[in-house]
Amino acid sequence: MKKLATLLIALQICAILTLTNLAFANASSSSCLKDDLSLDFTQTQYSFIDPAESWFIFKFKATNIGNNVLLTHFDQYCVENPHNPAVQAPQGDVLLAPGESMWFKIVFQSGQLGYDPNVEQTINRTFCFQFFDNNHNWDSPNNTFQINQTIQIKVVNASPSQGGTLIQGTTVDENGNPLANVSIEVGSFGTKQPIMSGANGQFAIRLCESPVYFLTAQKEGYYAKTLEIDGNHIQQSYVVTLTRNQVSQTVTSTLTKQYSGTIGFWRCTATADESKLLLVNGMENWEDESIKTQSKLYLLNTATGSLLWTHDMGWESWTADITDDGKYVAFGTKLEGFQTGPPGFVNYIRLLNGTDGTTIWEKKITTQNFPNSTEGEHYTRAVKFSHDGNYLLVPVHGPYAYLLNREDGSIKWSVWIGSEVREVLFTKDNQYVYIPSSGGCLYKFRVADGSLVWRQWIGCWPYVNGFDLSPNEAYLAVATKAGYFSLINTSDGTVRFTTDLHNGFSTCRFSPDGTKILVGGGLLTMFDLNGNVLWRCYEDFTDLRFSGDGKLIFLANGAVLDDSGAKIYDILPDAGRSTKVGWVNSNATRYIFAIQDTRSIDAVNIIEVYTVNTQESNSPSPSPSPTPTTQTSGTSSSSSTQPSSSPNSSTSAGSPNSIPEFPTSITVAIILPVALGIAAVVAKKRPSKNGITRT
Repeated sequence: MKKLATLLIALQICAILTLTNLAFANASSSSCLKDDLSLDFTQTQYSFIDPAESWFIFKFKATNIGNNVLLTHFDQYCVENPHNPAVQAPQGDVLLAPGESMWFKIVFQSGQLGYDPNVEQTINRTFCFQFFDNNHNWDSPNNTFQINQTIQIKVVNASPSQGGTLIQGTTVDENGNPLANVSIEVGSFGTKQPIMSGANGQFAIRLCESPVYFLTAQKEGYYAKTLEIDGNHIQQSYVVTLTRNQVSQTVTSTLTKQYSGTIGFWRCTATADESKLLLVNGMENWEDESIKTQSKLYLLNTATGSLLWTHDMGWESWTADITDDGKYVAFGTKLEGFQTGPPGFVNYIRLLNGTDGTTIWEKKITTQNFPNSTEGEHYTRAVKFSHDGNYLLVPVHGPYAYLLNREDGSIKWSVWIGSEVREVLFTKDNQYVYIPSSGGCLYKFRVADGSLVWRQWIGCWPYVNGFDLSPNEAYLAVATKAGYFSLINTSDGTVRFTTDLHNGFSTCRFSPDGTKILVGGGLLTMFDLNGNVLWRCYEDFTDLRFSGDGKLIFLANGAVLDDSGAKIYDILPDAGRSTKVGWVNSNATRYIFAIQDTRSIDAVNIIEVYTVNTQESNSPSPSPSPTPTTQTSGTSSSSSTQPSSSPNSSTSAGSPNSIPEFPTSITVAIILPVALGIAAVVAKKRPSKNGITRT
């Protein structure tokens, strides 16, 4: 049966390739990659305002106009400052069939390109973009080319006392009466300024030049309000209307448990009933790398905060998972090639007994144990159980992902995904698995046989806490490195909407009812399912969690927001600590914080468990509760109840902020390297000519 299935897949591919070749039969044969990879800069932004538009986005479209299937890889650096590279997407090889398009993107911060961001000036910077075909359709040097593109950056005063842009107006209630002492923040993507409205509700503030501004207004007892203001059409005055909240939320918390140590945590995951929380030691910045051998797994009882067990991993890990029923735990170590580990150390996958943390089996990540992984380094950044606990998905760094039988670690199947994987999701019925890669593609595979259902372009790999399946499993929310966000239809892989975020990373979470998506990246933003912005606020976003009823939002920095984005409480006394873990249970009775990078050789609080108490009370106002919305600057009043679209949101594949969808007729071409046995031609990634190593 297995041979028959493979034969059928190969026949399907041959048929598709025949049709594809016929479609391109009239195209002239090419002599080099540069002839086949057509670059389009017509929608690219070349001039930027610092700091208003930080993180700055430079992106351009590429289309395969030739007859060859390309395995595209790109690299880049700033000519004037080559050793401080921008964040790029994709970050791996992309299989691009004839006729398919994709986007190349870099994002960079204020002052990153070798200039002083505190000095007003206008400067030029040149990026060198290098492109490779790792499918070797041409001999070297015809399988590579490079181009230069020059941008202009205008550095302005971030807090002008004179000049700049004046934004002024009045805060009022729903009856038009002035509201005093409203907390207001006005800013852009890269800067913000706080102000309070006066006794008559009036406010005025000067800001640096920007193409867009965001004004958020909050007052206790009222829904928060967001205005989105066109920087090229500033009104003389704005009326910001706040509507009273009929139900007020009160939140308090008490620190009940704390654990100290020297190693922080990369992520957490809970059992289905939320009774246990698994945390895995792993950091990005180490003061003393020798202590990596002391890395552990921690399993907490969430009701009491007590530690059930720890497990010595032998090395740090950026991935661990626990089965829904808590019976099994798995993790994989991450000793990378540029790191120095214990003598003879080989990375491994380890399965543990979830009850006591003892080892059941261990599988070394070697070519012998993972036979398709003949290229690249042998470690993993993702392990994920199916919901029934029968399977474990393990992508090995490089082109392949493996589905292991949980019982003994044997391989059920493997698939080519082209590049690094950090997040994985199974459907609740265990029939499908979603695998996104750093090469910019998201794949849906059948668990039964590993066959491909569809693939879609998403830009890069999803960040920690940046990959979520809607409660009804109709949509996938994908927030990636380099600041892409996409909402994908799970049935066919089509893009519902996509937008660029002004940040190097992003996160996301569906509301419990599945009607909204909270997205972090530059600004914390609530979208509806059509990409309309419901509200924004300037808050932390490395971990986003809803209470089970959707009325409260808990952030990794300890902030608690209501469902309009108004901040109503702060759990943590020290919000400045780095973290990717700010977990809350559905009942909103327990909040668990875990530090990411300790940045110290001395012991610090690495885990803090808080008891949370919430209380609702009715507001004396009889006013009906509105739906929180964003008001653009098209009128002088912000009392409209119609949501506005984000200026970066689009459903058009031609937009510079959209992601091109792959044609259905050629989606199966992604399994060419496996089905036709040509995976051996996939070359090792070429290092940058400047010796730059990227993470």
